[in-house]
Amino acid sequence: MRIPRRAVAITMAALVPLGVVATAQPAVAVSGYRVTTQYIGGGSTVNVRSAASTTSSVVQTLPVQTAIEIDCQLVGGRLGFSQYAENRTWDRLTNGRYVHDAVTTTPGGARIALSDGGYVAWSSTVPRCAAPTASSSAPAQPAAQTFRATTQYIGGGATVNIRRSADVGSPVARTEVDGSTIAIVCQLVGSRLGFSQYADNRTWDRLADNTYVHDVVTTTPGGPRSAIDGGGYVAWSAALPRCTSGSAPSSTQAVLSSPAARAVRWAADRKGEVTASADVQRLFSDWAADGALAGEWSGDCPKFVQAAWKQVGVSPKTGKASVIYAKYGSPTNGRSAAPVGALVFWPTAARGVGHVAISDGQGGVWSTVGQDGDRAPIAYRLIADIAHHGAPGWPSGWPAGWSMP
Repeated sequence: MRIPRRAVAITMAALVPLGVVATAQPAVAVSGYRVTTQYIGGGSTVNVRSAASTTSSVVQTLPVQTAIEIDCQLVGGRLGFSQYAENRTWDRLTNGRYVHDAVTTTPGGARIALSDGGYVAWSSTVPRCAAPTASSSAPAQPAAQTFRATTQYIGGGATVNIRRSADVGSPVARTEVDGSTIAIVCQLVGSRLGFSQYADNRTWDRLADNTYVHDVVTTTPGGPRSAIDGGGYVAWSAALPRCTSGSAPSSTQAVLSSPAARAVRWAADRKGEVTASADVQRLFSDWAADGALAGEWSGDCPKFVQAAWKQVGVSPKTGKASVIYAKYGSPTNGRSAAPVGALVFWPTAARGVGHVAISDGQGGVWSTVGQDGDRAPIAYRLIADIAHHGAPGWPSGWPAGWSMP
């Protein structure tokens, strides 16, 4: 796993039960990653094991930079050494063997502490394993479980809003009377609730009819709070699996190897990066004239999204964000769900459209931050959070629209 592993502190408001973080949907193989020893002090080979533990037998050794195909991620044993000694994130390969995630190039996520010790750092581009050992025969979609809508945790009320997406600003699909039975399929990260003592809770439930309800207004058994990137927290229920995307359980996995998904993976790999690599800088002749600012990501949002797509052989429209926006004609409304790889445009107070980012297809975007000279790192934000709460170095409000390259 890459860059986010650098000196990242454990982000939590409480410990996360092991049974919660290990729950997930059946996996689809993810390619494009390699084994590496750069995060553990160097070496020429990586051990592949028979199980997700450093005490299990070594069944293969791979030279560094060998390409691997990952089936999914799961909780296993601690790495046991290096600055990632407590990391328990393992990758199951498509051949049924296992490798610790710290010796791969997957883009890591925020650390989440486990109730029985250690932590995991799930990658946003790799699905969770449906079981911690062998391939699962679970159905392609989890069965819905019955709970009730309730207003008791938000101060009372007669009805609960069911929405079209996991966002308190999205349209209301219908209302349910307090106490009504609802069928929940899975849970996902969405926008903050925005009020009550659970204002920063971002746990949402997807219903069987593909509508959404905030978890605070349901009777699901809540779990401990875990702080997440972008602010707020989730409180996963041990009774429910996590959704694999913000819309349908298989939608993200179905396109994991598509050009759009690979462009997003490239963008995610840049998390924390302040300056583009020499190879990326060579893609843009105008960077050479910037002197001390050559290659700096801050203030160059169009270059970031263009570079992401150019890595997979696609050349988006060029120019400033406003020019790109105009070249795509009539981009889709900014409040609608942007698919994987979409270019998402924001208006600025000074000059119409002034910012562009790349969508992860799950309600979030990867982007540059700030203006020329800020030297701010590449970061990830949820679109709904930007709209409702703003973020330093980002335009505020809803996007002006989005378009696929």
